[in-house]
Amino acid sequence: MAPPEVSRRRSLQLAGHIIGFLALVACGSSEPAPTSSLVTIEISICQETCRTIDGVQVPAGASVIDAMAAADEAGSLTVRWKGAGPLAFVTEIDGVAAPHDGKYWLYWVDGAFACVGPGDLRLEADAAVEWRLAAEGGSCA
Repeated sequence: MAPPEVSRRRSLQLAGHIIGFLALVACGSSEPAPTSSLVTIEISICQETCRTIDGVQVPAGASVIDAMAAADEAGSLTVRWKGAGPLAFVTEIDGVAAPHDGKYWLYWVDGAFACVGPGDLRLEADAAVEWRLAAEGGSCA
C-alpha cells in the first residue's frame, strides 16, 4: 500500500520541525522548538460583485502575498504577482489582469486601505483582506 500524499505545506512544516529538533540536539537544549501559531484570513475578491474565501490559514507573521499563495494552492483562487517582499504587487486575480480599464488590484485589511505592498504587510492576527479592482485606494497620510 502506497503512503498517503503529504501536501507541500505539510512537508515544509515537517522539515521545519526536523531542523528545529536537530538544532536542539546540536545545542544540547532541552527547550522545545517554538511553533508558530496560525491565523485565519478571510479573503474577498471584488469587481462588480464580491466573493469571499473563508478560512485561509497561514502562520502568524505571514504576508498578504503568503495568504494569497495559500488560497491559490488550495484551489480557492488564482493569483499572479511580480516582485518579492516590499516590491511585490499583484498583477492578476482569477484571470483578471491589471491594469484593466485604468484600474489595479488594490487591497484593504480589516476595512483600512493598505499603504504598503502585499509582500510587506504582515498578518499577526485573524484578518479580513479585501481585493478590489480600483483606480485608487485611500489616504496613506
